[in-house]
Amino acid sequence: MKPSMPMPMPTQGACAKARLQVGLSLADWLVGQTLAAMVVLAALGMWGFAQQNHALAQEGMLQSQQMTWVWRTLGQHIRQAGAAQAQQSASGAISLSMPSVAWLGTDGAGALSDGLTTVHWRNVEGRDCQGNTKGSTETIRNRFSINSKSELACLDESNATATTQSLAEGIEDMQLRYAQARVDGQGVYSLQWVTAPMVSDPHQVMAIEVCIRRVGAPVAQALPAVMKGCQGETLAKDGRPRWVHKQVFAWRQVSIATP
Repeated sequence: MKPSMPMPMPTQGACAKARLQVGLSLADWLVGQTLAAMVVLAALGMWGFAQQNHALAQEGMLQSQQMTWVWRTLGQHIRQAGAAQAQQSASGAISLSMPSVAWLGTDGAGALSDGLTTVHWRNVEGRDCQGNTKGSTETIRNRFSINSKSELACLDESNATATTQSLAEGIEDMQLRYAQARVDGQGVYSLQWVTAPMVSDPHQVMAIEVCIRRVGAPVAQALPAVMKGCQGETLAKDGRPRWVHKQVFAWRQVSIATP
């Protein structure tokens, strides 16, 4: 039996040649790059989606806080408008006195916002719409309007030293309707919702419906606009979220004569 011969060791040149033959083909490299690009694009898409949701959540929280304050302020002064003040004579008889004017409504022409002024006795509620207690007049006249900066602003018109101040920002529109009591020829009472120019008797208005459209900061260009505004208008698709809110406020005290 012949002794086994040891295998010859590969030369340095053969090893180098073997290393040159190991690698990816062009097709494999292209497939890998494509998969990597798809992963990166998916990650970027998820990141953008998360960023948009975060921005929407922040805007939703801000608008909730803003509208809570708006409804609280508007509701407080609308309910107090025309409130009666009790007075007792020397004989002990109690009578109610009411401001000669309880409210004044301004109808915005075309797409302009409406305005509202509420009037109440200072002794009934001593603070104006800005929270101030200054003033010596018997009544407080709070005028609410939307300014050119899309802000809900208010002013106590009975205070000569007061200036208009903003209550909330991002308020694009405010529309008002008034529930006017009517009685037909058979003595049946009903409520009819009318605008300010259609009110025939301010003393027959029992409640006010307030519609407010608020806009947030830009979030994305792909936000849908599926709802309508306070006047039935189609909302703009400019990447800014919008909300439409409605509230109805009735007079707190029965100081308005029925028909």
